[in-house]
Amino acid sequence: EEPLTGSTLSGEQDAAIAGIVTTLLIVCANVYWGAVSRRASFTGEAEPAKLRWGPLTHAQFWFAMVGGAMNFLHYYFLLKAFEGAPSTVLLPLVQVASVSVLLGSAVISMLRHETWITPTHALAYSLMFVGGVLPACGGHLAALLQPTFWRQAFVMCAILAEFALGLHDLMLSGCAYHSGAASGGTAADGSAAADESDSDSYEYFVWSRISFVATFVAMYTLSPRLWAQLRNLFTGQIAPRYISLSALSEGLTVIGFYLASIAYGLFYQAGVVHAAEASLSQLFNLFLAYVLFKCFGIGRESAIGSMPAKLASFLLVTAGLFLCTLESTPAPPAPPPDANSSTLAALIAMGERRLLR
Repeated sequence: EEPLTGSTLSGEQDAAIAGIVTTLLIVCANVYWGAVSRRASFTGEAEPAKLRWGPLTHAQFWFAMVGGAMNFLHYYFLLKAFEGAPSTVLLPLVQVASVSVLLGSAVISMLRHETWITPTHALAYSLMFVGGVLPACGGHLAALLQPTFWRQAFVMCAILAEFALGLHDLMLSGCAYHSGAASGGTAADGSAAADESDSDSYEYFVWSRISFVATFVAMYTLSPRLWAQLRNLFTGQIAPRYISLSALSEGLTVIGFYLASIAYGLFYQAGVVHAAEASLSQLFNLFLAYVLFKCFGIGRESAIGSMPAKLASFLLVTAGLFLCTLESTPAPPAPPPDANSSTLAALIAMGERRLLR
């Protein structure tokens, strides 16, 4: 059994709090929707929409379940990485995963017969990527070519975390985005596609949260080391303020994931959304860390270090985000005869046919 970390949380304990908070939110949501459904049955009001995806009817169900598991692994490795480096250094590394998301989205675009990425959005992605990694290497991009940079334990944990999140985001985009939701087609077609995109984003979010909790339970009950870390949360040796702050941050993170699921359903290129999401998170984190350290003495001294690199990062990311607003989502080209351009195209269609047999 590993020694306790004193009055602070270890990465494993922080991940456990994320699992506990998500579990409580799911229980509360079930109680609320159950009450709403019972009231509707008595008053004759319209009942709330029910989940449509099922393990035997929709292949998207399994993509969401795998995505939820990847999401928890993202939490686990990222919070482990926080043990060895400050957030102002770690968060820029999330841009590494955006490369895998960008390349993976090419497969989805090919299956859908849609545009992979426009030149304007490619430039925006490049600016956000470079701006994102600048603070991680102290403003010296050449540091990324040094083997010693990649051998650091926190770097490996961060990369594993972000590749897991990249898989989650790719599956979310593939299941939730529908061409026509943001542009293209008639008004009626666009409205129908937008409604379908919202519905699928919600379904993916719900099923992925359930899988998130299932992965948490499996990992922490099957591993004696993780089970010991979970028990130590309730021994009174961890300062309550750390547990409360972690629980609050995880609750806000769940809300963030829900809003992000809507964004992935509305934009065609998951790599750009991932880079923008990471960049906005990074900019806010850099600002908050600077203010807390300078005004209240809270945090690490590194929060106010490498300011030229962080300022350059801010300018590059802002320019990239601005470019994203200059061009609308491209209208999808007409699919070739007998082509299936539904969500995840032939993969999901084939999966559904097999599931229905």
